[in-house]
This record gives sequence, structure tokens and C-alpha cells, in this order.
Amino acid sequence: MLYREMTETFMIELFEKHRQDCMDLVQKVLDEVSQSDTHCDISIGLIELEETRKMRDKRCTKEEVEKELFSEIKRVNKCFKNIEEFTKYVEDKRYKDEYDKNDKLSLIDTNHSSIIRRKLDIIRYKYTLGVELSELREEYLVLLDQVDKTSYNFGFRDCSVLALGILFEEGIEKFEKLISIMDRVKKHDLMYDYIVNACGFKRKFYSDVFWDDDFEFMKEVIELAQKDKEQASKKLVYHFKTNWNDSTRPYGNWLWDCAAISKMFKLDDSELKDNPHYPYELAHYKNEMEFMPEKMLDFPKETYKKGIPEYPRLEKLIPAKFHEITNNFLNDYKKLDYDEFCEKYELDWLEPDEYVGQEEDLETFGVNFILFLSDIGYIFQFDKLDDLEEVEFYKKFWGRKKVRPIHFQLNSDCYYIAYVPKSVKLKSIFGVKIEEVKDLKELDQYQEYLGQFDNE
Repeated sequence: MLYREMTETFMIELFEKHRQDCMDLVQKVLDEVSQSDTHCDISIGLIELEETRKMRDKRCTKEEVEKELFSEIKRVNKCFKNIEEFTKYVEDKRYKDEYDKNDKLSLIDTNHSSIIRRKLDIIRYKYTLGVELSELREEYLVLLDQVDKTSYNFGFRDCSVLALGILFEEGIEKFEKLISIMDRVKKHDLMYDYIVNACGFKRKFYSDVFWDDDFEFMKEVIELAQKDKEQASKKLVYHFKTNWNDSTRPYGNWLWDCAAISKMFKLDDSELKDNPHYPYELAHYKNEMEFMPEKMLDFPKETYKKGIPEYPRLEKLIPAKFHEITNNFLNDYKKLDYDEFCEKYELDWLEPDEYVGQEEDLETFGVNFILFLSDIGYIFQFDKLDDLEEVEFYKKFWGRKKVRPIHFQLNSDCYYIAYVPKSVKLKSIFGVKIEEVKDLKELDQYQEYLGQFDNE
């Protein structure tokens, strides 16, 4: 696979430098083949004849899309190379200690996850360029292969993976692995839950908000489709023509999720054939699988128990949605043996022997508490500024309250950001300093991205 990716990179770099010469050469060969009795199948990786490829989004040029595409392919190659190097490092037992070994294993995992993210972009760019769907399917199969090899989501949108699986009708059996990842980090995305339900799966954790507000209209489309598909189709078409048909939206922003839901309901999307954000061609690529769209809105009613009696001051800092589970955490800390407590909440940021003598240390508990709040989905943990676009989602836990971002300083390679009401004033919590953040962009002064798996 690595050889194939490197070969593809070489060919596209060659093509980029000598575009016209390559096209003339290919045309000459084709002319000679057409005059002979010999059948010849010419494949140059990504490169197709300019005359036969039709851009699916005509608001951009081939050159600007290919430039982005080539960059992503290089990054994927780097990830494969890193995986190979780190795997050999571990297999040859070159690690200094268990911490070093686990660090390399974690980087291997992260690289697999990063490939998923990059492949999603590659599929997006290739679809924009007008590449054959059969080739995009092959890219998706490579992506699916990484799902088996990772246990962590490093920046890829799970819902896009599911939606593409429905559109290609591939890899549905791997959805359970993705669901377990989403459930473990308690990630909210109603679009994701709709698709999971329609495929016959169930989450242990259900969302109550959309990850992206742009998709909120789909709830109304789904509700209409349950009763009147014609009206739902009109709603879908109207929304895309009204909100997703102008030059202000970025090119290559294909809403796979909406197309997947439309496909499962068999809505009439014929008026969206030329919409630059609705992947019409892919929505009609295959139609062999049966789904259960009538189950999309089947959610257990979730109720919250307000109040944190173990530490009432936290009620102003933590949204009501997380009150009960936070109170249980504090109560377990008092009642459980320390080893049992760490095992139950998977607190493994220190080696077991490093915990000795720190069980009652306030700062150690504070770090555990912040990591716990991150695990349950209240605090946004990230280690790259590119991920800042996701932090806006975390405001939604407070509804219409006016909030501001704060940063919990753990002296680690990650940032820990949460939103709190503007009226809340705290300088620290359980020994962990809280920093006011006026502009999230200023965070880059604290650390330099490690980037061992994502070098440019």
C-alpha cells in the first residue's frame, strides 16, 4: 500500500510540473493504440484526460483543487511511513521503557486515525475533480482498513465516514467500531445518531445537539419524510437551493450526510443534480441495501439530575447535563479504594508506581478531575490549533447563556478548553490553575505542535 501511494505521489508531482507534455504524450499513445488491434488500458493514478474529466464543482479550477489534493496524498504517505517506522521500533524493542513503548503505540494509533481524516479530504477533492466513483470507492476501502487499526478519533468526522459507507454501500459492519469510539468520548452529533439508528445500530450514549448547526434543517426533513416523502423532498431541495447554492460557500464542501439520509428515504433529489454541495452522482451510485429510516428519530428520553451535592460550587462551572455523573465521580473518590477508582475511570496518565504517595495530593486529584471532565465530553481536549474550529460546539451545553472560554493548565502537550458563564470567576479548581482566554488563537504561544505523525 505504501508503494502504491508513493508511486501515485510521484506521478502526480510529475504531472504537475509537466502537465501539457504529459497530456500530449498520453494522447499520442492513445492515438497509436486506436489505430492498432491491440487493447491497451492506460492508468496514471489520479490523472485522467482533461477532455473526459468533468469538474463536479465548477466554481474552482483543477489546478487549485489538485494542489490541495497532492498535499493530502503526501501527508497520507508520511503517515504510512511513520506507522512502518514506529512499528519496527516497537518490534525491535528499541524503546527505553514502557512509557516510551506506549508512546510509540499511541503514535501508530494516531497515524491510522490521521489517515482516515486525510482520506476523507482526498475523497472530497477527487469527487470535486470529477474522478470516477469506482476510484473513490477504492480510497474509501483504504480508509475503512484504518478503522480496524485505530481506537481513537484524531480529528476526523465520524459522520462522514458513516455517510460515505451508506453511499458506497461498503463497510457497514465496521460501524460498530466507530460507534464504540464515539460513545467512549461521548461525542455529540445528532446527524451521526440518525444514521446509526437507520442502519440498525444503537449507541450507548445519545446526542442532544448537532455538531454543526448547518445540519439542523435535516431534523425537519426527517420528520417530514416519516409522513410525506414528497414534502420532505421539497424541503430538502428548497434548503439546498436557498442555502447551499452560492459562491460564499467553500468549494469541495460536499454534504455526504444529507445525501445519505436522502438515499435511505429514497427522496426525490433530481433538482439537485448540479448543486455544488449535494453529491447527487454518489447518492445514486448504488441502491442494493435496505435501511431503516423510520428508526432515525428513535431516541431514549434523556433526563438530567441537577445538582452536585458533593461539591455545590461546581454547579456554576459545569452544565446541568454533567451534574449527576460528576457527583458520582466525587462520591466514588471518597468511597472506593484508590486502585479501584483509577481503574473505574481509566485514569492511567501516571504509571502505577508513580501514584504511590500521591493518592491524597490535591493537584493529582485535580488533574484526574480535568481528564474526567474531558472524557465525559464537557472539556475540549486538543493538541493542534487546526482543531479550534470544533471548540465552538462546546458552547451549546449552556443554551442561551452568555459564556466565555477558559483554559485548564495541566502542563501537558494538550489544551483543555471549556466554556463557562461569564459570571463565573475562578482562578483554580482542585489545584489546577484556570486561565482566562480572550482570544483562542493566542494559545499557540504555550506549545509547539509535536507533529510526529503529520509533518508537512
